This record gives sequence, structure tokens and C-alpha cells, in this order.
Amino acid sequence: VRCVTQMVQAKASNIRSGWKNIFLVLSLAAADNERGIVEMAFKTTCHIFDTCFSSNTRGLVISSAFMDAVNCMTEFACNTFFADISVEAVRQLRSCATHIADSPELFVNAEEAPEDREPKIWVRGWFPVLFGLSRMVSRCKLDVRTLTLNNMFEILKLYGASFLESWWTDLLKIIFRIFDDKQLETFQLEQERHEWLGTTCS
Repeated sequence: VRCVTQMVQAKASNIRSGWKNIFLVLSLAAADNERGIVEMAFKTTCHIFDTCFSSNTRGLVISSAFMDAVNCMTEFACNTFFADISVEAVRQLRSCATHIADSPELFVNAEEAPEDREPKIWVRGWFPVLFGLSRMVSRCKLDVRTLTLNNMFEILKLYGASFLESWWTDLLKIIFRIFDDKQLETFQLEQERHEWLGTTCS
């Protein structure tokens, strides 16, 4: 993790095809239970989100590894050992929605036909973010789960009007998946089931 951190800080502008591997290493660290490891990996990931996503290199990062970046941040949010990191990870994922809305051209290839571009924005941009948030609702503790739900529906309020009808078909599947009866089967205690129903489905 330290090697990846130093490489990103020193050579981010020179990285081309290595972003997927970088996010893979950071994702593995995100699931650790050692605070020092998780914090170092999280700070590096936030550095990428805060700088590389808002600089002249963002097009390269987004086009090559946006889904990997979202999955990585989702892993940090789902780490139940460190609530403060989980909360900040939700904020970072919320910022991803802003990047998609502000710069949709970064999620398509200029050589693609115009009719192919809108579906690619969904597959490469919106779907990974919304699916990642749905995973967090299913896996996180109450406070992070509540924050995630609020952010997810806020994204839909702000940007949902611009979604294509076909996108909503996929989106409703994501939402219904959150409230599927199979989710209750993952809880071993009746108290956990009641808490889930009372705080998530109400």
C-alpha cells in the first residue's frame, strides 16, 4: 500500500494503463481490520478522487478505471470497523455522480456513433455508482446505511429526470434488489430483521 501511495503521489500524471491494478490493491486494503493500513489506502484513494478526477488527467482515469474506482470506494464504505471512513466514502461516491452529470463526454469514446453514447454513459458511469450504493445499503451498519440511502435517492431526485427509460428499467431492478426478501435471509437474529425492516424499508 505504501508503494502504491508513493507512486500515485509522485507519478499520477504518468500512469496510463495501471489504474485498474492500483484500485485492486487499494480495494484489498479497504477490507482490512488494521486502521493504519485502511487509513493509508483510503487517503490515497481520496487523493485520486480529489485530484485526478478534477485535473487534466481525469479523462484517462475515468475512461480506463472508473468502475474500479467506484468498487474500491464501496469497499471502504462497507468496512464495518471504521465508521468515520465509511461515512467519508459515501461522500466520495456522491461526488462521482456530480462528475458523471458534469462531464458525460468522458464516459464515451468520441469515435462511437451518437446513438451508442447514451447507453455507454449509463453502463460506464451511472450504473456502477448506483449499484455500488445499493451494495452499501445491503452490507453496511445502520448509520452508514441510512446515509447511503439518503444520498442514493438524492442523486435520483437531482439527475433522474435525465435518465432514459431503459436506464430506469435497470435502476428499478437495483432498488428492488435492496428490498428483496432474500436480504432478510442473511440475518441470523430476529432482532436484526426487525431493525432492517424498521430502518431501511420504512
